[in-house]
Amino acid sequence: MPYIRSGKCVYKKNTDGTLGDKVGCSDSIEKAKQYLKKLYSVEEGHNMQVIMEGWRGYLSEQKQIGPTYDNVKLLAALSKIDQVDEASWKKGLAGLGLATALGLGGGAGIGSAITSHDGVSKAPQSQQDIGGLTDMPTFGKSDKAGDLMPLDKNWSRSPTVGDYTWVTPDQLDGEFVLPLSNVSVDDYQTHLEKWDIDRLYKLLYGSSGQWSYTKKAPNLPKTFDNHPGSGLEMLPPDWSVAFDVYKGKVEGATKHVQERINSSEDGGISIAQSLGHQDVESLLGELQRLNDSVQY
Repeated sequence: MPYIRSGKCVYKKNTDGTLGDKVGCSDSIEKAKQYLKKLYSVEEGHNMQVIMEGWRGYLSEQKQIGPTYDNVKLLAALSKIDQVDEASWKKGLAGLGLATALGLGGGAGIGSAITSHDGVSKAPQSQQDIGGLTDMPTFGKSDKAGDLMPLDKNWSRSPTVGDYTWVTPDQLDGEFVLPLSNVSVDDYQTHLEKWDIDRLYKLLYGSSGQWSYTKKAPNLPKTFDNHPGSGLEMLPPDWSVAFDVYKGKVEGATKHVQERINSSEDGGISIAQSLGHQDVESLLGELQRLNDSVQY
């Protein structure tokens, strides 16, 4: 078969034995070797589409941008905090009202209520699946190549589990055209401000395929390019913008809960229990852990 591996990537093999077009990359040499074996086992007559589908499946099984915070049940509850009216907060202090308003049901708390939420099951498969981006003012109107990465910025390790590097959101100019979304930073931020915490979490930490790209082979299964300095895989700046929106909403929601605890007549114990904690100290510790996870 006309394929060859180099490092973590698999390429088509030219007739002279040199590397040809990239088929795809994995996150380790061992996994790239395993996939090369799969390619060799493909029977003659299978077309490239079959091979590409196999590569997509292999990557989706192996790769995920891991979150540094994983209490998705609390995130789902916090997504509804802004929807709770004053009367429901007051009822919450008496017992069941707050849990009901948050969709937790019967005062059971998040520990036993949101059982089917897994944090990634409904994530978009690509940036194009987000919807509404084509309606943004800057979509497709820039003459700047959409796949240019801002390598002139300061790249550092991302706030994720895994060996990724990113550009912190504060380094991105509002008019910068994002590689995946093909809209400006300002437009993308405006678009995502409509999303709640839960939906943003799924977007950020679903399969890496929804953030993947490569300027070298746009028509092949997309992977992350490696930073020329650190060698770490580069998350696109689109991810940075989404994370910044998520950060703002997390900080706003946790502050809201803390303020309600401080002003409650029972010292916040009913609020803590509605959110799945036995006492206020435990809930405040959880909120601090969540806040810490969005700092950079």
